[in-house]
Amino acid sequence: MPDKKTSFTFIHTADLHLGRNISVGDKSSSNVDSRYFRLKDELIKRAFQAPLTALKNLVSVAIENKVDFIVIAGDVFDKHINSGELYTEFHKRLIELSRNQIRVYITLGNHDRMNYTPGDTDLLSDFKNNKLPKGVYVFDDKKSESFEDDLCNVVVHGQSFEEQHVHKALVKDFPKKKNNIFNIGVLHTDCTGSSLNDPERNPYAPTSKSNLSPLNYDYWAFGHIHLRSTPIESMPEVIYSGNPQGLNTKPAEMNEKGCLMVSVNDGKFKYSFIELDDARFLEINLSITAKDSWRDFKSKVLDKCSDIQWENSSILNLIKLTITGNNSEVKRILSSSIESKKLIRETSSDNLQVIQIDTQKLKGDDVQSSFGIVENLTNQYENLDKKELLDLIFEEASREIEKEYQKDFKAGSKETFLAETTSAKDSSDEYEDLVKTAKTVAENILNGIPYGGESL
Repeated sequence: MPDKKTSFTFIHTADLHLGRNISVGDKSSSNVDSRYFRLKDELIKRAFQAPLTALKNLVSVAIENKVDFIVIAGDVFDKHINSGELYTEFHKRLIELSRNQIRVYITLGNHDRMNYTPGDTDLLSDFKNNKLPKGVYVFDDKKSESFEDDLCNVVVHGQSFEEQHVHKALVKDFPKKKNNIFNIGVLHTDCTGSSLNDPERNPYAPTSKSNLSPLNYDYWAFGHIHLRSTPIESMPEVIYSGNPQGLNTKPAEMNEKGCLMVSVNDGKFKYSFIELDDARFLEINLSITAKDSWRDFKSKVLDKCSDIQWENSSILNLIKLTITGNNSEVKRILSSSIESKKLIRETSSDNLQVIQIDTQKLKGDDVQSSFGIVENLTNQYENLDKKELLDLIFEEASREIEKEYQKDFKAGSKETFLAETTSAKDSSDEYEDLVKTAKTVAENILNGIPYGGESL
């Protein structure tokens, strides 16, 4: 048998979360200063397919670059899956890699064990029963395990989660470094020094410098923390690859996502980042002053969106718009969901949409809340009788609803309509949209926002 390669290339990835529908602005929020706006229908399918597209991109990158093997540090699936379309699709990708002589080393993480019952079939049982393609290895979940690669001078150590919540330090049972061979440790873990460390949080399979240093491995391939990082400053060999596809607008999920391409030459490694994501969460930060008009603000947003659309033309861009500074006019107008949706429509394209608007740090005069709007309108128009007030609200609201939904809005009476705008009894999406719109119309009336044109 020829000598094994001492110079080789591998991919480090983790947290594929296959089966997760990424956030498309459908998160509910009662906070008027941090609103979510649902992605338009024609983009939702692409967004929901993004984790699977990232997997396909991973396999393509591996084959095109002729890597020797891939290590996956946990959370292949978003929850326990052992059959169905996703499981079959992942199995097909493993076959494709095997046909190209690319080995795959997999450890199972906490999400892989979500809803798992001991005895269920899964990737680990399929591996033990020789149901996975040649060259695919899954680490045991009861003890650490080591696999020596057939073609490269490398040994890969790892251990899977046995259940969803594993809080003991699995790394304490890892074997010592083997001599004269490149040692890789693969683990799904909370490592001391990672960005998400929280003293009140019970860490998963915790690791730290004190229990990693004695093992003296050449490379640690970590998963679980979705932000690409090296958590221990004095140990550059300890690395989180981050996830290949962002999932929402949290800081750890934003910007470019992908995998690490690691090159090893005579025991030394270096790595580079490779983008894999098909839907990317990005933040536009705008600081405005009292001198900026609504038109100025809108122009800035349009310019920023246009730049992103041009720079990232091949991917779907999901934008969190964060506004800071001091501007009462902009704050007042953005408090209206109708005006916010209008802004979103004007900035949207076939590969970009704003899905969240955050004005929590935007100062300005307090904006009237929708929920007390009817009472306040009554106070403002105290010279009107109830019927006249109902006429005012109903006529303006129905006009806006017809414009928003391009259809007639019928109600049994103005009194019924007013009652419905303050009591959400029906859970249907359409009804809730109508109620929200009606409340917003009333709010616009109070705040003096005109209809049918620019809100200036």
